[in-house]
Amino acid sequence: MLENIKIGPRLAIAFAGVLLMLVIVAVSGYIGIGKVHAGLKTVYEDRTVSLGQLADIDHLLQRSRILMADAIDAQTPAEMQRHFDELNEGLQRSEKLWNDYIATQLTSEEKQLADTPRCAAMPSPCARPAW
Repeated sequence: MLENIKIGPRLAIAFAGVLLMLVIVAVSGYIGIGKVHAGLKTVYEDRTVSLGQLADIDHLLQRSRILMADAIDAQTPAEMQRHFDELNEGLQRSEKLWNDYIATQLTSEEKQLADTPRCAAMPSPCARPAW
């Protein structure tokens, strides 16, 4: 069959075949890149952002300990109230961060840790003194 075709059309057919394979490889690469992008987006949204939220919660809880110690050592009631006000703001912010964290897609291990009694995990309304 190809013996009867001249060299020009043969080259055109071969070039078209190579071009077709190139298009197939490009399309499969494009689809693969889309899947990788979606996977990395999930990693960023559900892991990296969550890690930042947990770091902020940890910082706020450390700050709460310092504020409690400062409130104990306060010289005046106004100074003590200022420390308590800052403590309440930090606890409210950590509560919001915690709620945002548990609203993300968690792994089974993270869900198990997040479902531990909240009073044991972090200061929350059930563990806050009324001042």
